[in-house]
Amino acid sequence: MTALSLRLPLLRVREGWALVAAAWIVSRVLTLAAFAVLRALGPLGYLGRRFYRTPLGLLSTWDGVWYRRIVDYGYVFVPGRQSDVAFFPGYPLVVKALTATGLGFSVVGPLASNVLLLVALVAFYELSCRMFDRDFAGRAAVFAALAPAGFVYSMSYPSSLLFACVALACLAALADAWGLAAVFAAFAGLTRPEAIVVVVPLAFLAWSRRERLGPRRFGCALAAAAAAPVAIASYPAYLKWAVGDGHAWSTAEVAWGRSFRLDGPWLALRKLPHALAEHPGYAGDLMLLAAYAVLLVAARRAGTSWPWIAGGLLVLVVPLFSGTIESEGRFGLVALPVYWGLAASTRSPRAGGAARLVSGALLVAGVLTLPFIWP
Repeated sequence: MTALSLRLPLLRVREGWALVAAAWIVSRVLTLAAFAVLRALGPLGYLGRRFYRTPLGLLSTWDGVWYRRIVDYGYVFVPGRQSDVAFFPGYPLVVKALTATGLGFSVVGPLASNVLLLVALVAFYELSCRMFDRDFAGRAAVFAALAPAGFVYSMSYPSSLLFACVALACLAALADAWGLAAVFAAFAGLTRPEAIVVVVPLAFLAWSRRERLGPRRFGCALAAAAAAPVAIASYPAYLKWAVGDGHAWSTAEVAWGRSFRLDGPWLALRKLPHALAEHPGYAGDLMLLAAYAVLLVAARRAGTSWPWIAGGLLVLVVPLFSGTIESEGRFGLVALPVYWGLAASTRSPRAGGAARLVSGALLVAGVLTLPFIWP
């Protein structure tokens, strides 16, 4: 296989894929059923009547509104106000391409998200099989499907696309398909900043294999490791061309209460009591952040190597430098070692069953509380 190969070794359909597909079906049925209940209850809290105009309207709330605007009109920057330039272009590009089928955003957005989740779960299962045994990998994939914040995988959000690109980039790197790893890592970077999660494991894999890769392939491997941050850094350059302001993204983030600074984590901690009082939904982000941290420790104790743990830690810590814990539960969905930690902590059937029930219940609760929180 050449250094610039864009092919993965043939993935044979495994028996474990049936388990992954079943977990996907169950988790999506739970999620969509909860949204159906929400729709039956009618407008509540922050969810006004405009979200009930179409059968799938609730699946395109919150950030979905902004992604729809990007798909329909492109980027529009209004200094000092919340603007769609705060959202990366990867997901809108995919949805825009799919709308060529004639289906509208309210159908294509959620449909793409749900299908991409299945791709992500299969890729994550295959990745886990290469690091652990199949039983362990199956448990990890089930927990990834039932993640409490995973209701966004059924919404017009980029979370499924990001998860799929991250898992596929890591899987390609393990197979020494560095060209393909670079493509997936780069598209992950164009989708969300949390793509930074792939940098450390890909860099470690490249360095650990440098002798047998040879200079040319090693250079390609290093390029794959750098692909995500380079793609992230390219977004401001694009905005300079598209809207005439290379600082548009960071300026728009300020309008959402985010401002990246060295004392961001301390500021987030200091603001926490007030934030919880003003937006009780932040309590969910706080609890999930704590759970993710504990599960990273469990993953390390289960034998997960430090580069993977460091990547997961990055995706949890870096957003805190914005000065808030808002959306930490959603950001942590791509901290892959979290699922390995949960799988390691639930080896017994009883513990596994209880964990799945709790995860499923929290997943449903996440949907039903949407009208009262900012996801």
